[in-house]
Amino acid sequence: MVRASISKQHYSWLRWPPFATYAVVFVLFFIVAFVFLDPDFGWHITAGAYFLHHGFPATDIFTYTASNFPWVSHEWLSDIFVYAVYGVGGFPLLAAVFALLWMCAVWLVGRRQPTILVIIATLALLPFAGIRALTWSVLFLAILLQVVKYRNGKYIIFLPLFFLLWANVHGSFVVGLAYLAYQAFMTRSLKLTVIIVLSAAVTFINPYGYHLYTEILSTLMDSSLGSRIGEWQPFALTSISVPYVMLWVGVTAYGMRRTWRNWKEYLRIDILFFAASISHVRQLPLFVIVSLPFTARGIADIAALVPKQLDRSRRRFIVGVATAFVCITVVCGVITYKDAKLDREAKYPVQAVAYLQQHPCSGQLFNSYNYGGYLIWKLPSEKVYIDGRMPSWSHGGEKYMDNYLKFSDDQAYRNDQIKKYGISCAIVIRTNEQLVKGLRDSGWHVAVDDMRSVLLIK
Repeated sequence: MVRASISKQHYSWLRWPPFATYAVVFVLFFIVAFVFLDPDFGWHITAGAYFLHHGFPATDIFTYTASNFPWVSHEWLSDIFVYAVYGVGGFPLLAAVFALLWMCAVWLVGRRQPTILVIIATLALLPFAGIRALTWSVLFLAILLQVVKYRNGKYIIFLPLFFLLWANVHGSFVVGLAYLAYQAFMTRSLKLTVIIVLSAAVTFINPYGYHLYTEILSTLMDSSLGSRIGEWQPFALTSISVPYVMLWVGVTAYGMRRTWRNWKEYLRIDILFFAASISHVRQLPLFVIVSLPFTARGIADIAALVPKQLDRSRRRFIVGVATAFVCITVVCGVITYKDAKLDREAKYPVQAVAYLQQHPCSGQLFNSYNYGGYLIWKLPSEKVYIDGRMPSWSHGGEKYMDNYLKFSDDQAYRNDQIKKYGISCAIVIRTNEQLVKGLRDSGWHVAVDDMRSVLLIK
């Protein structure tokens, strides 16, 4: 007998007690937050300290190359939060707080879903998790999904206040506004349209006014990010995220097999977010949050077609498929984290920083892109050449990322930059052999080489 809807008997074995499920989710997020140090963490915490004690600078304060650039920090409130929590309990407390935020986002969209699905979705989020401003994007979107789901209730009237907070915590509030616009279009809701107008209006209440949108749009419109920054690349799925994406694709394709001619099916919100995540893998966490209920519904629809009583061969087939999928997930996890180290600073130039603390650079310091944030934090006495805020920054006809890449590739340009800024020290990632060789050939000597980074002195 084919049942019209799924019953608990079909997937009760997929559920754990909620406390156990989300304890596992929290532990996974905590491990990632505690062990992995994001390249941008350093400038976030240092900026938070500056904002709290000195206010908002008119121009950049961390680099000597962009000292005239009008810095707009769309994450200023998040940075203050990170600095404050770190001051209270250091890295352990900060890791626990951010793990809790990630867990809450998953709970909001997955609290009624099968445990295995929640765990697989959590694993897909891990490469993007940690102590990162992206956390707020995921959490606020998860909250917004729940509020809009009950849009006829009383909570929708608080959305303007919600967006006022979001706009001062992270620039991803534009995704939330886009989602509201989508819902208003699909439901033809006048009430929701009014809420969108009010929500958009209050986002201008921030330290930078309309310049906040200028900063966000300059990033979104920068087509070069996909070829230069890992998380902005298209089709760049990490292994551990693949099982969830495969699962969603499978159940979505199966569910659309009879409705593929209906164009509205292709405007489903999870499909739109999937397209965005394919364009820029950075959007994958938002896709996971949006798509989790759709994935669960697709699994339920398929499970409802399974007869209550199965013969032995069919049971073995289902168990075999489930086991194979779990094994694939485990293998993907091993591939993703096989080189992980407990030392969160292992991939950063710790020895080079220690050397410069004892022997300060006589001039300016050049640095590899991924070291900028760390150096702002650990070596505040030195301004940096570039850091993670700057891939889309452009001022006075100069694009700072272009200058950085040219410094590495063009010896004549490099010599001009060294002369212009008085650069006499360089901390370079070891894999950039061309730059290391170029500096050594120009007479620079190696002061520190820890096999991950090289400190060269002129």
